[in-house]
Amino acid sequence: MGNVNNVVEVQEYVPENIDSISSFDLPESPRSSYTNERMSADDFVKDPPLMPQHLNLTLLNVPQFVEAPAALPRPQHVILNHIYQETNKSNDKTHVLGMTYRYKSKYVTTVLYKSK
Repeated sequence: MGNVNNVVEVQEYVPENIDSISSFDLPESPRSSYTNERMSADDFVKDPPLMPQHLNLTLLNVPQFVEAPAALPRPQHVILNHIYQETNKSNDKTHVLGMTYRYKSKYVTTVLYKSK
């Protein structure tokens, strides 16, 4: 006995009326939507936007576990592939940057220490 398969034959579609294809083109954006205005002094007075609270929970700022000081908790997905700075003010001689990324089921955190 053989297999039963569905077969679809696809041929290149040639429209009868080529002018009707132009109706599918995207319209041009208006020139007024693009500006090259200089920034005013008011633009520099504004406060920067607030950082979302979940980005404060980086692995660099998590306290160590007493039972396993080398172990870190599983990182949240929102902090992956971002670079972070340690906010510990007690160490003012060293600048600490870190980035966590995922490779398959493992999480890798790279930490860079630099003296100020």
